[in-house]
Amino acid sequence: MQTIAEEKWKALYMQGEEAWAEHRRLDYPVLATAKDALTGTGIPKRLGYGATTASANKANHDAAVAKVSGYSQDSKVWWDTK
Repeated sequence: MQTIAEEKWKALYMQGEEAWAEHRRLDYPVLATAKDALTGTGIPKRLGYGATTASANKANHDAAVAKVSGYSQDSKVWWDTK
């Protein structure tokens, strides 16, 4: 699985979001965390909600944020069980 995942990750060069999604899905390749990361403690597990989401749909926005432990990029998406 590791070899296949790493080759697919390489094949997705210049397709950053797709490569990131594959990394989250398979946990390969093993990536190092940036030393000067602005937020979070590692490779982001999820994207945050945009600034306009809170103002446009406050009730649902607040409920969603409560379910995923706030705005942390380190909280996993619902399907990430590893």
